[in-house]
Amino acid sequence: MWTYRMWLTETFGLWENERKMIAVSLEENPTNNSAWSYRHFLMLHGADYVKVAEKEAEFAMKEITSNVVNECAWVYLKGLLLATPKRSAGDVGAALELAEKLKVLVEEYCEKVFAVDSSNRFAGAMLIDLWKHDKKNKERVMKMCDRLAKADGIRKNYWMWLKERFETEMENPAESTDSREDAKQ
Repeated sequence: MWTYRMWLTETFGLWENERKMIAVSLEENPTNNSAWSYRHFLMLHGADYVKVAEKEAEFAMKEITSNVVNECAWVYLKGLLLATPKRSAGDVGAALELAEKLKVLVEEYCEKVFAVDSSNRFAGAMLIDLWKHDKKNKERVMKMCDRLAKADGIRKNYWMWLKERFETEMENPAESTDSREDAKQ
């Protein structure tokens, strides 16, 4: 259904109607992952990503604030962060500037969420994702993994595995990169 809607929207230029529909759909069911995915398509397809991404990040954070365990909104937010450098439409400088701005905005937001609810695995995982690429954050990542392992007993083994993996990558960055490249082939 969703891919058919995408085709119809692109073929017949139904962008504005579909944007209104998806807003209503997410109001009715904010945990509909397919609707979030379709929103990403509608809001960012053909748009100036640099202009739209920040507004979309704010929308996702607003939705998360109303339901901090809405995994769909967290995934949407993470998708925006991951896509920003890739979606620059030629203006790499603006995209990198936006990526850094979004990173700071999302990091501050996640820290606030985690301060209120230290068992929120979505906020904790997002912080790990934001921190893990900088060796200066090694202790922060390690502590966050420990905190999540303690707070999220169901996923305790995952958080400990992530901590161990991160520690190995920090000690042997070339080795961990090579193993990821081997896994891709």
